Amino acid sequence: MALTDTAVRHAKPRAKDYTLPDYNGLALFVNTKGAKYWHLRFSWAEKQPRISVGTRFVFRELLNNSIQCAVLLPVHLDHL
Repeated sequence: MALTDTAVRHAKPRAKDYTLPDYNGLALFVNTKGAKYWHLRFSWAEKQPRISVGTRFVFRELLNNSIQCAVLLPVHLDHL
């Protein structure tokens, strides 16, 4: 289920760090102090690395960028 802008704004700190998944590997990580970080997971070489894409983004812009990253990262990593 895709996250909404309202769900992101209302994500509150809990006793333990947690992640609110979106789709295409994008997720919102919320730590115990209430800081929110966007992470992008992708598959490469049978592993699932996670890239932190920042803290302050316009939600729709971030979503569009995550889709582009999900498409472009495997192509560029194969050339390394």
